[in-house]
Amino acid sequence: MQSLNSQQMSELDFMRRTHPKPYVRVRAMALWNLASGKSVTDVADFIGVYRHALVRWRKRYEEHGIAGLEMDEGRGRKSSVDEEEVLRVVSQSPRNFGLKQERWTLETLRDTVPSLRHLKSLRSVGYVLERMNLAPKRGQYRRVSPDPEYDKKKRRAEECLREARENPQSIVVLYEDEASLYRQPSQGWLWAIMGRSQPRMSFSHKSNTRTRVVGVINAVSGRVHHWQRSRIDRKTFARFILSAAQDYTWASKIYVVLDNWPVHFHPDVFEILSKDPRIELIPLPTYAPWLNYIEKLWRWLRQTITHAHPYADDFNLFKQVISEALDSWSSGSPALLKYVGLSDF
Repeated sequence: MQSLNSQQMSELDFMRRTHPKPYVRVRAMALWNLASGKSVTDVADFIGVYRHALVRWRKRYEEHGIAGLEMDEGRGRKSSVDEEEVLRVVSQSPRNFGLKQERWTLETLRDTVPSLRHLKSLRSVGYVLERMNLAPKRGQYRRVSPDPEYDKKKRRAEECLREARENPQSIVVLYEDEASLYRQPSQGWLWAIMGRSQPRMSFSHKSNTRTRVVGVINAVSGRVHHWQRSRIDRKTFARFILSAAQDYTWASKIYVVLDNWPVHFHPDVFEILSKDPRIELIPLPTYAPWLNYIEKLWRWLRQTITHAHPYADDFNLFKQVISEALDSWSSGSPALLKYVGLSDF
């Protein structure tokens, strides 16, 4: 074999150790040994192939480089497995084929798919599925809103946001929501020495008092407005919205995007909000919290403050820490917009 430079040798060495296809690793190892000075006969005997096969690999490498080690499309032994048939079966429930189970196993797939039945070992079935890029994966929950007007309401909220982004000097979009936070700390990860002992969280003997936070996030600037109260009723909610709107005296329109809590659309709320005709409430689809971007702000607050917090015996301090955390976004923040998912809308 013609002499190879150090880069080619390194490339072959890397291929023989790491290439995902076994036959390519074998060919790269054979050529690497030939280039290292071993004879065709010795390498062929060591690998267990005919000499003419080794000569053919060498010729393809000399003509095409590394690409010559792989089989051309359509070459090689044809698979006896009907891949379309496998995909058709694996995409359905086993119960459609008379099995009393909800998930496929290698054994039930082999027994159900005719073109797999000739395979004697379950490992062979696994190799076939791997070649088809099929693998067992943990399922993800898929939440679907039952609202028949889901698309219409979602589109309306998106239109308001687009209008605000195009006219930031006159249009404001505020995403609104409420959150409940409790005296007793919720469980969370804490750094501790490895072993059986767990880190301790403070837990008060007092009742698990709740504080309610109502807030809005400006969809363009990331500015946060919030109030803390023991409870949020319809008058408190309406007055909060009026208070937040007062910071946008320059705006000609203020859209408040919010969920379908009955308090939000109580007649008393509309009566109070009528004092500022610029405000328009935009309802989101029912049971669709993923469309309300301020939900991510509550997630940040829980991850940062309330999980494993040490303020169980000083509820006033706990509420103060919450207010200080939310006040940190009072001037707006591109980082917060990115966190909640608004910067890439």
